[in-house]
Parts: sequence; C-alpha cells; structure tokens
Amino acid sequence: MGTISRIALLAAVAPVLVTCGQGEWAAKANIMTCQNAQSDRDEIENALGYFPEDVSPLSAAVLCDDRAAVDAALVNGAEPNRSEPGGLTPVVIAAALSRDEILRKLLAAGGDANSYESDTGQLALAYALAAGTHRRDWRAYNTLLDHGADVNFGGGKVTPIGEWAASLGQFDKISELLDRGYRKDLPGLTWSVERRSAGDATAARDRALAKLRALIAAERERP
Repeated sequence: MGTISRIALLAAVAPVLVTCGQGEWAAKANIMTCQNAQSDRDEIENALGYFPEDVSPLSAAVLCDDRAAVDAALVNGAEPNRSEPGGLTPVVIAAALSRDEILRKLLAAGGDANSYESDTGQLALAYALAAGTHRRDWRAYNTLLDHGADVNFGGGKVTPIGEWAASLGQFDKISELLDRGYRKDLPGLTWSVERRSAGDATAARDRALAKLRALIAAERERP
C-alpha cells in the first residue's frame, strides 16, 4: 500500500483511536507517534519482520502495549481475529511481542489460539515460539497452549508448529509437543531434526529423535 493510501487510512481511523487513548496516543492517534510502539520499533520489526502501520484500532493498541485501549476497543466490538493488511491478526501481534496480558484479554474475548498470519502461514504459536527462543519469554507460548492451541493445526500454507520448532532448534519443545500429541508428518519432522545443527543441545536433540523414532515404529506396528 502506498504512502498516500496509508495516510488516508490513518486519518480515517484517527477519531476512533482518540476515543480509546489513555495517554499513549499523540494528537492524531497515529500508530507512528505512539510512544511505546516507537520505543519498541526495533523489537516489533524483529518480531514481525516489519513495522505495521495501516492497522485497526485494536491492533494499534496491541502494538502500543496500551491495555486500556485494548479494553476499550473490545468493549466497542473490535474483532480479535480480524486480518490486517499483511495478514496479521491482533492475536498474532500479541503473541509475537509477548504481550501476554493483552493476549489473554484477546483470547477471553474470542480470539483464536490457532490464529495465523494469512500471508505467510505462520501460526501465532510459532511467533510465540520465536519470542521464547530469541527473548527467553515463553509466556505467550504457554498461554496459547493453555487456551487450547491445537498442536496439530496446520497443513497446506500453514506450517505446523513442529517444523517451526525444528527450524529454531527447539528440541525440548519438540519433545513436549510430542507428549501433547503432536503427530504431523513424524518422518518429515525426524528428517528436519536430524539435519539441524544441535550445538550444546545435542542431548535434547537425541531425546527428541528417540521419541520420534519410537512413535514412528509404533505406528508401523499397528495392524
């Protein structure tokens, strides 16, 4: 979307954002001037791959970590599963940024724990896994699982969580996912784990491989 279109959209939603603001919004309630989002800009870009600008009031409030504005938006009927330009949803944004209190609010308001970015097929759970990997903050990941995220969700364009865990070298998480009933393409996951460099996590990789091979063997023995 071009700069002119983005400015026009922001101008259109500004009056709504002003009604949600609790001190975090500048005069035009523009996401680009939200103090929290600006100070966290690098973190947001690293987590999402870019800095979202043309988003709904609810997603803007999530980006700004403005919990009061999130509450106001939800009270006024904002949809926590709404897909934004680029495919993000408020749930995905909250998961990626480890905004756990906000994530819980969104899930309580009907947010989908299996939400995913439609353009890339990356699950909110995968974003939360990346947040845990890179920032050692596992709150959002655990919250999504506690609120019913289906570990076997995925297929087609949506990459299953096991493949994300393998790509990030999270071998202990793979073992935990298997204990939770993860069963998506176990031979393929085994191949991915075998080829992932382990470094200091060799023991964790070996445990994951042992579980994978045992599950595959048991599957083969079924009549």
